[in-house]
Amino acid sequence: MTLSKDISFLVGETGVDRNRLEIPVHPHQLTNTMRLNARFFYALFRADLGFTDLGGVLQLPRDNLLESLRDAVGDNIVAIFEGDLGNMVD
Repeated sequence: MTLSKDISFLVGETGVDRNRLEIPVHPHQLTNTMRLNARFFYALFRADLGFTDLGGVLQLPRDNLLESLRDAVGDNIVAIFEGDLGNMVD
């Protein structure tokens, strides 16, 4: 089965929105491409900033990235140490 078919199956079986199920997939794809931490992308995609690709991430100012990451940590979406946040956006 392909990833798309797997997600389609899960949508059909669970009734969960397709976009919600795809959110964890994109960070791991970008991690493989960019050698960045998947938690970084997952936190930003869950922040619903209106993008699901690297281009969107690169257009955000550093302060917005840090704020979104801090919010994700505060909301228990991801576990990232405060000291690592700056390294993730630099």
